[in-house]
Amino acid sequence: METSDLIINLTTSILILCITGLFIFLWKKHTEKSLKCILFGGLAWAISVAVKAGIALFTNQHIFNFLESSLGNTLYIILGSVWLGILTGITEIPIGYWFAKNRYYKTWEQGIGFGLGFGVFEAGLIALSIIAIVSINTITPGFLPTEIINSFSETSLNSVFVPNIERIIATIIHIATGMLIVYSVATESLYIFFSAVFYKTFVDGVAGAFHLSKVLDKWNPWIIELLLLPFALVGIYIFIKLTKKWSKKLVSV
Repeated sequence: METSDLIINLTTSILILCITGLFIFLWKKHTEKSLKCILFGGLAWAISVAVKAGIALFTNQHIFNFLESSLGNTLYIILGSVWLGILTGITEIPIGYWFAKNRYYKTWEQGIGFGLGFGVFEAGLIALSIIAIVSINTITPGFLPTEIINSFSETSLNSVFVPNIERIIATIIHIATGMLIVYSVATESLYIFFSAVFYKTFVDGVAGAFHLSKVLDKWNPWIIELLLLPFALVGIYIFIKLTKKWSKKLVSV
């Protein structure tokens, strides 16, 4: 890993942490609430990811092998992506709902904070992973597998900006999801609950399609972000819509 790669990777991770901190600062300044709902949102995210990873460990390879060998590459990508999306929808949303319900989260501030917990913990983990990999490779060159090091080499300015744009998009999506979860708890609405399931299923299904089709290594990274942008715009719409609903029907504590 060249010195320029080292600098760019560290800059990327520091910017991700700064953006994460900015989201938390703005939420805290506006709401003046405890950070507990962000922490519990992060905990819910971590548990849901662990459960999803456990299910994927025992199912993904079998499902993907069957789809690819029996239905061909196109249907493998389509149906495999649907499965990846569903896997997120049936783990992240129910587990998040359980946490929100047991913590009695019902307000607008808690909805944003809870979703923010999902987003900032994911972003923080990514940033710290980059720092750890760069640090280990600098201190003990050759210790990490070559394929890992290669993925952090040959960097450019895109390597700084794209991951940070991606984290902003992802955090907006997580906030919208958290608001849907908490609003479904507050109103006991199955419609809102399944809206959250469908939203995250669709988002992760499209992200899964990028991975299964291997276009991440072929397409310009800005095209990938452009294709993900509509989900962030939907997230902003959810934010605005639920903010209006909360202001009419619920009293913030």
